[in-house]
Amino acid sequence: MRSRCRSRILDRAGRNKADGVDGKTALLGIVLAYEVCGQLVDHATLRANGWDHPIYHSIATALAAGRILGLSRAQLANAIGLAVVAKICLRETRTGHLSNWKGFAGPNGSRSGLYAALLAQEGITGPPHPCEGKAGFMKQLNTRFALAVMGGGQVPFRVEGTFFKYIPVRYELQLPILVAIEIRGRFNFSQAVSIRVHVEKKNALDRAQHPEPWNPPIRATADHSGPYLIGAALVDGGISDKAFKPERYRAPEILELIQKISMVEDPQYTAEFPRSFNCRFEVRLKSGELITIHRTNPTGHPANPMSDQELEAKFLKLVDYLIPQAQSKKILHTLWNLERMNNIGGLFPLMLVAD
Repeated sequence: MRSRCRSRILDRAGRNKADGVDGKTALLGIVLAYEVCGQLVDHATLRANGWDHPIYHSIATALAAGRILGLSRAQLANAIGLAVVAKICLRETRTGHLSNWKGFAGPNGSRSGLYAALLAQEGITGPPHPCEGKAGFMKQLNTRFALAVMGGGQVPFRVEGTFFKYIPVRYELQLPILVAIEIRGRFNFSQAVSIRVHVEKKNALDRAQHPEPWNPPIRATADHSGPYLIGAALVDGGISDKAFKPERYRAPEILELIQKISMVEDPQYTAEFPRSFNCRFEVRLKSGELITIHRTNPTGHPANPMSDQELEAKFLKLVDYLIPQAQSKKILHTLWNLERMNNIGGLFPLMLVAD
């Protein structure tokens, strides 16, 4: 029974359905996924209750995939039920000594949402009250929430306010790294006594409680460590893939420098977060001089958006080691014209990586 159901799901998703989806329908699914995920981010508190955000990916992807697959209202309700109750995501993923799962958690949430939609398509039912039920999502979060008006008409779509990553690290560290790159030429590292980085509460760190960011043992910890990434940007002048190799995150000159770095909360920055990002560096030198610099909203923030050319350059740089440039440029051309495609099945062969 299980194997027959699984083969029907794979056949329907892989051959009968995906190949028949046009570009406009695919774009509608993407917009819907961003809309749902953005609504949940704004109206449900996860971190304070020990939960992790990929549960939102699961819910949003279930609805988006369900819409693309043409599920009925009842089937979409079942997809949500399956996406919510079967996808417990704990904040332990991003606490203390980080593991490889940190990078897999978000995509796995989306995969779970897709699977929930496929199950619902096959007639599998989910709990009817996944959020409001006696043991539902709201009960586990110890809070209640209601979604606001969805995008459309005079209300902007959430995808229009997307926060793009200019640097390949978590978003809240974009601005501190850019400030570090800007300030690095203004002082000699050996003359620095302390480097205080003022940020919002979410990024402030207590070294006594969280020592790992000042001594990252593995890549998964390094690429989420504010002190390390700031230190690497100060020393190397930027963050590239080499920053996540052991020879850099264990480099003595970087480890020595980051011991001088502290990340402290500025209450005003917390009050303005997340709609506005702020970062202020205060570098105290042995001479007694204090170097200060304050910046707002990194490149890629809705208030400081990346240009189409910057987005293309980022894409080409990220895939350069995987596929030939002619292939990557063809992918870009296809994606820029996605809404004109009658069948998005033609997009996926372009993404194949040669052995």
